[in-house]
Amino acid sequence: MAMLIHQPTNSVGNYNFNAYFYKNYRMYYHFHGNYEIVYMISGKADMIIDGRKEELPEGSFALVLPNQLHSFSASEGSEMWICVFSEEYVYRFDSQIRNQVGTRSGFFCAEPVKELVLEYLISGRSEDIDMRKACFYALCSEYKRQMTLEPRNRGDNTVCLRMVDYVSGRFREPITLKGMAEEMGYDHHYLSRAFHEMFHMNFRDFVNQYRINYANELLLQGGRSITEIAYESGFQSVRSFNDVYKKMTGIVPSKREDLNSLSGVNSPGLQKI
Repeated sequence: MAMLIHQPTNSVGNYNFNAYFYKNYRMYYHFHGNYEIVYMISGKADMIIDGRKEELPEGSFALVLPNQLHSFSASEGSEMWICVFSEEYVYRFDSQIRNQVGTRSGFFCAEPVKELVLEYLISGRSEDIDMRKACFYALCSEYKRQMTLEPRNRGDNTVCLRMVDYVSGRFREPITLKGMAEEMGYDHHYLSRAFHEMFHMNFRDFVNQYRINYANELLLQGGRSITEIAYESGFQSVRSFNDVYKKMTGIVPSKREDLNSLSGVNSPGLQKI
C-alpha cells in the first residue's frame, strides 16, 4: 500500500537547498512546494509522478516541479543524488513554466551541461549561490529543450492538496469523505473521484496511513499502552487498530513495541508527515 507524505521542510523559500546521496532508494508517494532534481549515478529507478510511471536509467536526470506527486523505487545496488531547491534559484524559469508541465520528467543532459553539474553541484565543490543558479538553469534549460510542454491542470491538484491539509489536521478525529466534502463546499462524488485519480487509493486508507504514522511515533516514544495509542491515533477500537497496523506494516503493534525496546533506537524507515 502506498504512503503519501507532505514534506513541509521542502516547501520553503529563501534559497532553500537540500542535497543527498541515496543507495537502493525507495520513497513513498510524496509532494513538496520546491523543485527537485534527480540524477541516477548507477542502476535505475522507477518513478511515478502524477500517476504516470517513468523509468530513470543510469546517467539520466529528472525534474520534479513544485507540488507534483511522486515516488521512487530504485533497483538493488543503485545510487542516486537528489536535490530539492526553492524557486529563487530559477526565478525566470519558474515564471515561464508556472502553468505548464512536461509530458515526462526524465531526460539526458548534453555532455557540457552534465560535466558542469557534476563538477560544481553534485560534487558539493561550490556553495556559491550564483554557481548553483548556473547549474540549475542549465538543467532546467535541458528540460525545456527536450520536453513537450502542455498546460498544467492545477484544479484537481489544488483540491487534493486542500484535502491533504484537512486530513493532516484532523486524522485523529472520526472524519469521513462526505463530511470533508461538506466542509470544503464540494460535491461528495466529485471529491471522491478527484481523490482516487490523484492518490490511487480510497479515503479511508489515506486517513489510516496518517493514523499509523502517528501511532508509530507514539510507539517509539514508549510509555503508553496499545489501547491508549489506538485511541490517541484516531482509531475507534483496538481491534481496528491492530488489523490496520498489520495490513500496512506486516506486523502487529505489540511486535513493533517489542522491537523498539530491544533495539533502544528508532526503527528505520518510519516517515514523519
